[in-house]
Amino acid sequence: MVFSRLAYQTLANIVGQDYVSDDPAVTQAYTKNFWFESIPKERQHRPAAIILPESVEEVQAIIRTANRYEFPFIPVGTNLWTTCIPAGPGYVLIDPKRMDKLIEIDEKNMYATVECYVTYAQLQAEANKKGLTLGIPSAMAQVSVLANHLFCGITAINHWTGYAQKNILAVETVLPDGEILEIGSRGLPNAGNFWGEGPGPDLRGLLRGLWGHMGGMGMV
Repeated sequence: MVFSRLAYQTLANIVGQDYVSDDPAVTQAYTKNFWFESIPKERQHRPAAIILPESVEEVQAIIRTANRYEFPFIPVGTNLWTTCIPAGPGYVLIDPKRMDKLIEIDEKNMYATVECYVTYAQLQAEANKKGLTLGIPSAMAQVSVLANHLFCGITAINHWTGYAQKNILAVETVLPDGEILEIGSRGLPNAGNFWGEGPGPDLRGLLRGLWGHMGGMGMV
Protein backbone atom coordinates (compact mmCIF):
# COMPACT_ATOMS: atom_id res chain seq x y z
CA MET A 1 0.00 0.00 0.00
CA VAL A 2 1.39 3.39 -1.03
CA PHE A 3 1.50 6.13 1.59
CA SER A 4 0.67 9.26 -0.39
CA ARG A 5 1.79 12.86 0.03
CA LEU A 6 -1.86 13.84 0.42
CA ALA A 7 -2.17 11.45 3.37
CA TYR A 8 1.04 12.89 4.85
CA GLN A 9 -0.23 16.46 4.59
CA THR A 10 -3.54 15.47 6.16
CA LEU A 11 -1.64 14.03 9.13
CA ALA A 12 0.44 17.22 9.36
CA ASN A 13 -2.78 19.23 9.51
CA ILE A 14 -3.87 17.17 12.52
CA VAL A 15 -0.76 17.42 14.71
CA GLY A 16 1.29 20.19 13.09
CA GLN A 17 4.34 19.91 10.82
CA ASP A 18 6.72 19.51 13.78
CA TYR A 19 5.09 16.29 14.95
CA VAL A 20 5.04 14.18 11.80
CA SER A 21 8.08 13.07 9.80
CA ASP A 22 9.02 10.85 6.88
CA ASP A 23 12.71 11.77 7.11
CA PRO A 24 14.67 8.50 6.61
CA ALA A 25 16.96 9.41 9.52
CA VAL A 26 13.90 9.55 11.79
CA THR A 27 12.01 6.55 10.45
CA GLN A 28 15.14 4.36 10.47
CA ALA A 29 15.60 5.07 14.17
CA TYR A 30 12.21 3.47 14.85
CA THR A 31 13.37 0.14 13.42
CA LYS A 32 15.97 -0.31 16.14
CA ASN A 33 13.97 -1.67 19.01
CA PHE A 34 14.98 -4.50 21.34
CA TRP A 35 13.84 -7.31 19.03
CA PHE A 36 14.64 -5.91 15.58
CA GLU A 37 17.78 -7.92 14.92
CA SER A 38 15.92 -11.18 15.60
CA ILE A 39 13.65 -10.56 12.60
CA PRO A 40 14.76 -11.91 9.19
CA LYS A 41 16.21 -9.25 6.87
CA GLU A 42 13.43 -9.67 4.32
CA ARG A 43 10.88 -8.73 6.99
CA GLN A 44 12.71 -5.65 8.29
CA HIS A 45 10.76 -2.65 7.01
CA ARG A 46 11.22 1.03 7.78
CA PRO A 47 8.04 2.99 8.61
CA ALA A 48 6.75 5.36 5.94
CA ALA A 49 6.23 8.06 8.58
CA ILE A 50 6.15 8.73 12.31
CA ILE A 51 3.42 10.82 13.93
CA LEU A 52 3.21 12.08 17.52
CA PRO A 53 -0.32 12.94 18.71
CA GLU A 54 -0.94 14.89 21.91
CA SER A 55 -4.53 13.87 22.66
CA VAL A 56 -7.09 11.12 22.20
CA GLU A 57 -8.90 13.38 19.73
CA GLU A 58 -5.77 13.58 17.58
CA VAL A 59 -5.40 9.79 17.72
CA GLN A 60 -8.99 9.47 16.50
CA ALA A 61 -8.31 11.84 13.62
CA ILE A 62 -5.11 9.96 12.67
CA ILE A 63 -6.86 6.59 12.60
CA ARG A 64 -9.76 7.96 10.58
CA THR A 65 -7.24 9.39 8.12
CA ALA A 66 -5.59 5.96 7.86
CA ASN A 67 -8.96 4.42 7.03
CA ARG A 68 -9.73 7.16 4.50
CA TYR A 69 -6.42 6.85 2.64
CA GLU A 70 -6.07 3.12 3.29
CA PHE A 71 -2.60 3.00 4.79
CA PRO A 72 -1.67 0.62 7.65
CA PHE A 73 -0.67 1.98 11.05
CA ILE A 74 0.79 0.72 14.31
CA PRO A 75 0.11 2.40 17.67
CA VAL A 76 3.25 1.81 19.74
CA GLY A 77 3.98 2.28 23.43
CA THR A 78 7.64 2.67 24.30
CA ASN A 79 8.51 0.77 21.10
CA LEU A 80 9.94 -2.35 22.73
CA TRP A 81 8.11 -5.32 21.22
CA THR A 82 8.18 -7.00 17.79
CA THR A 83 4.64 -5.80 17.00
CA CYS A 84 6.05 -2.25 16.85
CA ILE A 85 7.96 -3.17 13.66
CA PRO A 86 6.10 -2.75 10.33
CA ALA A 87 5.15 -6.00 8.64
CA GLY A 88 5.56 -4.38 5.21
CA PRO A 89 6.09 -1.05 3.43
CA GLY A 90 3.81 1.95 3.86
CA TYR A 91 3.15 1.72 7.61
CA VAL A 92 2.74 4.79 9.80
CA LEU A 93 3.83 4.48 13.44
CA ILE A 94 1.76 6.42 15.97
CA ASP A 95 4.19 7.38 18.75
CA PRO A 96 2.47 8.64 21.95
CA LYS A 97 5.49 10.37 23.53
CA ARG A 98 3.46 13.55 23.98
CA MET A 99 0.66 11.68 25.77
CA ASP A 100 2.55 11.35 29.04
CA LYS A 101 0.27 12.97 31.60
CA LEU A 102 -0.26 11.39 34.99
CA ILE A 103 -3.89 12.39 35.51
CA GLU A 104 -4.48 11.26 39.08
CA ILE A 105 -3.18 9.16 41.96
CA ASP A 106 -6.02 8.17 44.30
CA GLU A 107 -4.27 7.51 47.61
CA LYS A 108 -7.34 6.17 49.43
CA ASN A 109 -8.29 3.61 46.79
CA MET A 110 -4.70 3.11 45.57
CA TYR A 111 -5.16 3.47 41.84
CA ALA A 112 -3.71 5.80 39.23
CA THR A 113 -5.16 7.26 36.04
CA VAL A 114 -2.49 7.69 33.38
CA GLU A 115 -2.13 8.48 29.70
CA CYS A 116 -0.58 5.86 27.47
CA TYR A 117 3.07 7.04 27.53
CA VAL A 118 3.44 7.36 31.31
CA THR A 119 6.31 5.05 32.30
CA TYR A 120 6.75 2.97 35.42
CA ALA A 121 9.62 5.23 36.48
CA GLN A 122 7.40 8.30 36.18
CA LEU A 123 4.50 6.73 38.08
CA GLN A 124 6.74 5.19 40.75
CA ALA A 125 8.39 8.56 41.47
CA GLU A 126 5.01 10.21 42.05
CA ALA A 127 3.59 7.25 44.00
CA ASN A 128 6.60 7.26 46.35
CA LYS A 129 5.84 10.87 47.27
CA LYS A 130 2.50 9.63 48.63
CA GLY A 131 3.95 6.64 50.48
CA LEU A 132 2.83 4.18 47.78
CA THR A 133 4.69 1.82 45.48
CA LEU A 134 4.04 -0.40 42.47
CA GLY A 135 5.66 -3.43 40.92
CA ILE A 136 8.26 -2.81 38.21
CA PRO A 137 8.06 -5.35 35.35
CA SER A 138 10.92 -7.40 33.94
CA ALA A 139 10.89 -5.04 30.94
CA MET A 140 12.19 -2.42 33.41
CA ALA A 141 10.98 0.99 34.50
CA GLN A 142 11.28 2.81 31.17
CA VAL A 143 8.32 1.00 29.57
CA SER A 144 4.74 2.24 29.29
CA VAL A 145 2.52 1.40 32.26
CA LEU A 146 -0.54 1.02 30.05
CA ALA A 147 1.14 -1.12 27.39
CA ASN A 148 2.77 -3.43 29.93
CA HIS A 149 -0.45 -3.84 31.90
CA LEU A 150 -2.33 -4.79 28.75
CA PHE A 151 0.40 -7.23 27.71
CA CYS A 152 0.82 -9.07 31.00
CA GLY A 153 2.56 -7.10 33.73
CA ILE A 154 4.88 -9.60 35.42
CA THR A 155 6.57 -8.02 38.44
CA ALA A 156 8.36 -9.09 41.60
CA ILE A 157 5.21 -8.50 43.67
CA ASN A 158 2.71 -10.47 41.56
CA HIS A 159 2.28 -12.88 44.48
CA TRP A 160 0.78 -9.93 46.36
CA THR A 161 -1.01 -7.93 43.67
CA GLY A 162 -1.67 -10.52 40.94
CA TYR A 163 -0.71 -10.00 37.31
CA ALA A 164 -0.92 -6.33 36.36
CA GLN A 165 -3.37 -7.07 33.54
CA LYS A 166 -5.85 -8.24 36.19
CA ASN A 167 -5.59 -4.86 37.93
CA ILE A 168 -6.82 -2.78 35.00
CA LEU A 169 -9.92 -0.84 36.01
CA ALA A 170 -11.53 1.71 33.70
CA VAL A 171 -10.08 2.11 30.20
CA GLU A 172 -10.54 4.60 27.39
CA THR A 173 -9.25 3.28 24.06
CA VAL A 174 -9.52 4.28 20.42
CA LEU A 175 -10.82 1.49 18.19
CA PRO A 176 -9.54 0.75 14.65
CA ASP A 177 -12.42 2.75 13.16
CA GLY A 178 -11.56 5.84 15.22
CA GLU A 179 -14.42 5.49 17.70
CA ILE A 180 -13.80 5.60 21.46
CA LEU A 181 -14.58 2.61 23.69
CA GLU A 182 -14.86 3.21 27.43
CA ILE A 183 -14.66 0.12 29.61
CA GLY A 184 -15.48 -0.34 33.28
CA SER A 185 -16.94 2.48 35.34
CA ARG A 186 -15.92 4.98 32.62
CA GLY A 187 -18.92 3.62 30.71
CA LEU A 188 -21.20 5.46 33.16
CA PRO A 189 -21.32 9.27 32.99
CA ASN A 190 -19.30 10.88 35.81
CA ALA A 191 -18.73 7.53 37.54
CA GLY A 192 -14.94 7.83 37.62
CA ASN A 193 -12.27 5.18 37.14
CA PHE A 194 -12.59 3.03 40.24
CA TRP A 195 -14.38 -0.07 38.97
CA GLY A 196 -13.45 -2.57 36.28
CA GLU A 197 -16.29 -5.06 36.29
CA GLY A 198 -19.18 -3.02 35.00
CA PRO A 199 -21.63 -1.94 33.86
CA GLY A 200 -22.58 -4.66 31.39
CA PRO A 201 -20.19 -7.23 29.91
CA ASP A 202 -16.55 -6.99 30.99
CA LEU A 203 -14.71 -6.09 27.77
CA ARG A 204 -11.23 -5.77 29.26
CA GLY A 205 -10.40 -9.22 27.94
CA LEU A 206 -10.52 -7.80 24.40
CA LEU A 207 -7.45 -5.71 25.21
CA ARG A 208 -5.45 -7.94 27.55
CA GLY A 209 -2.51 -9.84 26.16
CA LEU A 210 -3.02 -8.71 22.56
CA TRP A 211 -0.16 -6.17 22.33
CA GLY A 212 -2.47 -3.41 21.07
CA HIS A 213 -4.03 -5.34 18.19
CA MET A 214 -7.60 -4.56 19.27
CA GLY A 215 -7.29 -0.85 20.01
CA GLY A 216 -5.24 2.31 19.88
CA MET A 217 -4.19 4.75 22.55
CA GLY A 218 -6.04 6.33 25.41
CA MET A 219 -5.79 6.13 29.16
CA VAL A 220 -6.19 3.60 31.93
